[in-house]
Amino acid sequence: MQTFANDPIKAGIWMMGSVLSFTLMAVAGRQVLHELDTFEVMAYRSLMGVFVVLVIAKASGTIKEINTQQLRLHLTRNITHFIGQNLWFFALNAITLAQLFAFEFSVPVWVALFAPFFLSEKLTLKRFMAASIGFIGILIVARPDQMGITPGIIAAALCAICFTGTGIATKLLTIRSTKVTSLNMNTLHGTTLRLMPFCSAKGA
Repeated sequence: MQTFANDPIKAGIWMMGSVLSFTLMAVAGRQVLHELDTFEVMAYRSLMGVFVVLVIAKASGTIKEINTQQLRLHLTRNITHFIGQNLWFFALNAITLAQLFAFEFSVPVWVALFAPFFLSEKLTLKRFMAASIGFIGILIVARPDQMGITPGIIAAALCAICFTGTGIATKLLTIRSTKVTSLNMNTLHGTTLRLMPFCSAKGA
């Protein structure tokens, strides 16, 4: 079990790095989707992820921390993440980046609302107000009233729900498991799930 100090500034810096990474992935993903389908893109991503995680774990001396504890929670998180990412890549080619990121950035809003039920975190007035303002911002950017309820909008909304489940499970895993285990399980499960369609097609 790991314990962490409450450090919003450090968390904010890491989140900015995450936002930058997701932005670069969105730009690159939109380009490769002209040549590859969603499952192919995700398969390449997961295969490369397995290699990168193991190399960094070996170099940093944390590879021995990888274990199979909390396997059910890992599997739940990674299946939810798998579904969410495929919906994300589908929406990436169907709606504007502004709309997609508006839905994706709604994830912290939903996590804040569900945290009291799954993480025993209090829903304070500040959090509720922040979630409300965030949700209004999503509606302003996504404009479902003008664009209509298209398959891309539906995929982006479902993607946000899946990522909410992933976020809650990830938070639980930061307490019950190690970071390198979570990353390793994510890439391994992701690779397995994404290669299944290719194996089925080959065997048919």
